[in-house]
Amino acid sequence: MFGRLINLPFKVLGTVARVVQEHDAAKAGHDTANPSAPERPFTMSLDVPADFDPGPIRANAKPSVAEEVWLLDVRDQAEWDTGHARSAHHIPAPEIGIRLAELPPDTRIVVMGRTAAQTKAVVRFLRFRGLDDTWCLHGGLTAWTRAGGAITNGGTP
Repeated sequence: MFGRLINLPFKVLGTVARVVQEHDAAKAGHDTANPSAPERPFTMSLDVPADFDPGPIRANAKPSVAEEVWLLDVRDQAEWDTGHARSAHHIPAPEIGIRLAELPPDTRIVVMGRTAAQTKAVVRFLRFRGLDDTWCLHGGLTAWTRAGGAITNGGTP
């Protein structure tokens, strides 16, 4: 455990360096011949090595609501605006890699997304980056609501 805490800043710095390189490469690919062309939004790949085994990654909603975990919603802005868990923190999945510093390192993080595949990809990515206490919320927002978690519908608490 102590070794992982020591290595966490180095993993974050390595990720930041990769993000900067990918961002620079994406900017270099921008159409300079047509300056009025819109710049492509920057996204980061959530790929991890195929042989990386994150172990069990599923968390049930009822214990997550009871423990008041750090809930991370990785859906896009439009989905977030239609409704979300009141206690959730919003970081869209494509931005996870460049916003790692916003995640608490010593706290249980439960991730909810649009699909199970999206959520699993984010959890695998975060565990690969050293955030070992990261879990997928089984059943998403529907399960959260059924377990008694408070939600906000379209800006109305």
